[in-house]
Amino acid sequence: MTQPSHSYLEEIPFSHHLADGGLEGELEITDHLLVPEGHQVRISVLSSVADVLTGVLIADSSPDPKTAMTVDLSVRIFKPITAELLKLRSRIVKRGRTLSTAEAWFHRDGQPVAHAWATFMLSPRPQDTMKGVPMTKTRGEVEISQPFTVALGFDTIEPGVVEVKRSPYTLQPAGTIHGGVVCALAEDAALSLTGRPVTELDVRYLSTIRIGPARATAAVLHDNVTKVTVVDAGRDDDRIASVAFARG
Repeated sequence: MTQPSHSYLEEIPFSHHLADGGLEGELEITDHLLVPEGHQVRISVLSSVADVLTGVLIADSSPDPKTAMTVDLSVRIFKPITAELLKLRSRIVKRGRTLSTAEAWFHRDGQPVAHAWATFMLSPRPQDTMKGVPMTKTRGEVEISQPFTVALGFDTIEPGVVEVKRSPYTLQPAGTIHGGVVCALAEDAALSLTGRPVTELDVRYLSTIRIGPARATAAVLHDNVTKVTVVDAGRDDDRIASVAFARG
């Protein structure tokens, strides 16, 4: 499958703009962004959008805007979300010298249906300086036209084991696999093993994936709790890139 040369984020139908010190916007959940059964949004879609809504705020808040690297990201769905329009809102909770925290809310008819909490650090690499943080985003002209994980190029090796190659479509500006794609890997590994849609996802980012493919391996811990370990399968060591805990 040939993928576009732009980021997958450009094909998720969401927008945002500055408002009252944070960001506000909209996200349209289309059929291609739902789990295979079609009765729930993929939590990694919300994770991807939340990562943008919070990360650009952190990047813009620094004196010399740098790429905001996600340290951890937690997303919880409170009520079922299907194909519908959601309102978005994000704000910085705390700015720190090393770590900063922000949150994002997803609303339907004025009521919260999901929440995300993210911690970031600014990239220490001098080449990761950003030239203008995109505080305003409009919906792209091209939107995902096939199931989310198919568009990302996921390959299910076996139940509980999912891989994705590095490509411009799955990368962030720093050249590593995007944190939202890591969330999608963790979600899909858990879903392929348990058959249950994920409604809570907690991800810790420990190292970057610069070679690839990224490989996620899920293991059921207890009842509805699944642990997912993500590694850079192109490395010759056992370094863990991310660890996620999924509930559903």
